[in-house]
Amino acid sequence: MTRLPINLTDEQHTLIKAESIRTGISISEIMRILIDRMKVRKNKTITKLFFRPVNRTEWRNIIKRRDNNKCQNCGIQGTKKTVDAHHIIPMKQGGKDEITNGKTLCKPCHKIEHLY
Repeated sequence: MTRLPINLTDEQHTLIKAESIRTGISISEIMRILIDRMKVRKNKTITKLFFRPVNRTEWRNIIKRRDNNKCQNCGIQGTKKTVDAHHIIPMKQGGKDEITNGKTLCKPCHKIEHLY
């Protein structure tokens, strides 16, 4: 077991475990993401760090990695460059750059999503 350079409260640990189950991202990957973000945003809480990626590019990469670059609508396997990260609730309707508000889509399915 690897020793983490941060201390977690029981509540934070529970949130991380729940997010791992909900998103399919391993706890170790979540912790790696958190530690990377802490280097950038030292004054933010663990909860805010996980639910709010540092920037849109990071959000896209996390969504694609979580879904293994596989379109969540048609199931086609893509690559990081051939799939898009899509906001389930659009930003203009109040959606956020949160891990739970994203899914990976191939380019044709992404176009269809924006038609309706």
